[in-house]
Amino acid sequence: MAARIHQQLKLAGQDAWFDKVNIPDGDDYQQRINHGIESAHNFVCIMAPRGLTSPYCLVELEYARLLGKLVIPLNHMVIFKTPEQSLSAGDQQVLVTFYQFHNQPDQNIRTTQDVLNRSHALIGKTNWLDAKQKLSDEDIKNIAQWAQSYENNWAKHEDLDYLQQVDFPEFGESIDTLDSVVERITAVLERQTAYVRMHTEILADALHWQKNQKATQHLLVGQQRTAAEEWLLTEFIPPEQPPCQPSALVCEFICEARKNADNFIFFISADSVASEHCQRGLAYALQYNKRIVPLLIIAPTPTSDIPDVLRVLQYVDFTDNTCHADYDSDIDDILNILKHDYEYYKRHALNLTQLIKPQKLRRRPGLNKEKSLLNKEKSNKLWLSLLTHFKSILVWCLSQKTMREHWHKRPNNYEDCILERINTYNDRDCI
Repeated sequence: MAARIHQQLKLAGQDAWFDKVNIPDGDDYQQRINHGIESAHNFVCIMAPRGLTSPYCLVELEYARLLGKLVIPLNHMVIFKTPEQSLSAGDQQVLVTFYQFHNQPDQNIRTTQDVLNRSHALIGKTNWLDAKQKLSDEDIKNIAQWAQSYENNWAKHEDLDYLQQVDFPEFGESIDTLDSVVERITAVLERQTAYVRMHTEILADALHWQKNQKATQHLLVGQQRTAAEEWLLTEFIPPEQPPCQPSALVCEFICEARKNADNFIFFISADSVASEHCQRGLAYALQYNKRIVPLLIIAPTPTSDIPDVLRVLQYVDFTDNTCHADYDSDIDDILNILKHDYEYYKRHALNLTQLIKPQKLRRRPGLNKEKSLLNKEKSNKLWLSLLTHFKSILVWCLSQKTMREHWHKRPNNYEDCILERINTYNDRDCI
């Protein structure tokens, strides 16, 4: 069934990932599977007896749910009871290792019935797509024999010309036609694609950040960060439902990007001082006692229009520059400001991060239904209250060279506000 569905989806133009086809010889199969799940927009789970009682398939389903992927269950031949067999010590360790690595509670899975129960719990109330077959024990034996003889041909399935010529043998009796199954899967894949694809992109960035010890240089900035914040606040009006969920990691990633800086650099221009977005950004920085560093970028900017809090601060004036040496001098002034009490402001940002980090997002809600719903509701309300006032702010990463290049190529009208990170101090330095 999996091979036939993969074939039809590929021929229909879908980018389908299948472990038999997409794991190169000699590669670490678990890393490849994890990457396949991470990079896929959707996760199709074929609910067949062997899959639902396999600890390895359970790990894949657990990981898809942990990442917040859209899970599409296919009811191939669902069973709710199975002869209970103890899992081998190795299989049990696979599950224990997964839960420990991802800081998840151990589910104490020791038998195939435990695997089955956990698989059904993860699938939950997600509506199934029927892809049923009647298979006898003899049919299952014949499938296994055919699969063994076909093993060396899977890699050829990336070739669409070859794939189009493949005629898979049919075993047993199909209750639901393959065409109807593929049609229903395709309909799900084509719903809310922009939201789902954005989920995948942000997740990829969040995982990259996590794999690099959550270093600040890997956080989102500028328009990417603004887009991520807007995506997180996307409202679904009932009965419409979100196709996938932001994971705890994604929420933390977006939050850390927003409060990443130690210093707030405000580019003073006629447009920025009149901008509601910039005023909100400035108010947010003041709320958390960020150091404000004003830069006068475009003249004339009437003094009366400049916010009171900026008027009393000494600003770096870029409007009187006539040569590169002037720009270098101004940049040196900025760097000297950032050096002053550097450790104090760095510690302030770190303490602030710990203070306002949502405690509920440090762990994934459990799968107990009432607890899960309650935690999700609290989490959503917390994020909405934290992020509703966030608006678009343009982030430009400028070094001395790029600042000079930008100044000579500047547009007639600047954007509302610029959040700037100076490369010399790129660890939580500047907003």
